[in-house]
Amino acid sequence: MKSRRWGTSARYLFYFCSAMEKKLSIVIPVYNRGAVVGRTLQSIAAQTYRPLKVILVDNASADDTAAVLRAWQAEVSAPDFEVEVLSESTPGAASARNAGLARVDTPWVMFFDSDDTMRSEHCARAMEAASPDTDILGWNVNIQLPRSRRIGRFVGANCHFDNLFHGGFATLRWCARTETVRRVGAWNPQVMIWDDIELGSRLIESGAAIKRIGGEPSVDVEFSEVSISNEPWLSRLCRIEAVLSIIEATLPHAEKHYASVKLALAAGEAMRESRDAAVRQKALGMYRKALSGTHGLRRRLSVRLAFSFIRLIPRGVVPLLSLFIK
Repeated sequence: MKSRRWGTSARYLFYFCSAMEKKLSIVIPVYNRGAVVGRTLQSIAAQTYRPLKVILVDNASADDTAAVLRAWQAEVSAPDFEVEVLSESTPGAASARNAGLARVDTPWVMFFDSDDTMRSEHCARAMEAASPDTDILGWNVNIQLPRSRRIGRFVGANCHFDNLFHGGFATLRWCARTETVRRVGAWNPQVMIWDDIELGSRLIESGAAIKRIGGEPSVDVEFSEVSISNEPWLSRLCRIEAVLSIIEATLPHAEKHYASVKLALAAGEAMRESRDAAVRQKALGMYRKALSGTHGLRRRLSVRLAFSFIRLIPRGVVPLLSLFIK
């Protein structure tokens, strides 16, 4: 009789621990998105997974974003759907995400953007795949471009290559154990472009256990004209050069040349897109830096190929480069 009661108690304890293990928080930085964030919030409120915690971080918006967030908080908050609205004055999504991360008290955390949407089953899919031997869960997403739609893929077998050249760790393609993100240092507020790629490189190198979730994508990423990727080329190149130096320091020795190839790609793209003398001078300097920092005939050829190819043709270079640099 005692053993039967103990067996029942053990099952209850197992189910309780499993439920605690799969609690999830979603952190969303928001900057001047009062007019569009409602679509994102609506998709989160429609999630079938409970309990759920949502942490919204207003990043010093100049529009009515804060009021929109607080109105939504008042409308949807429930015992199994907790909403917290924070304010972060330091500019940049990394600082806002770190402010939200500091308030996370669940085992799992997911970061999301304020102008994209998730389908109603998205969080449930992620938590169903969560297991004690997994630190990071990743999935593919739908990316809506102005004239087409494509699949944004999570990292595959060659994690660093996929992260750097395909954006495999783009913010909406993964969630992780909260402690895993904190252990690698969270988001770097000094990185003002490709901060998700930079964090991804640290997560990969940490040795975290990664699981890929298959099936149809349950996140829809909308193209936005308001993006740091659309800033003036000269400042953009400076940001790219800075973040690639940081990423290169993270990469294992056998893959450090990936950063040089990525630098050459950015330089070649700038040469194709801009006729400004200062931009072209900066781009040529970056290309020479990439070439001088790369050793070995095959790898130097990949840098030359990246720079030359993308100056003429905007797409298709990465599959070709993969033959040379992996």
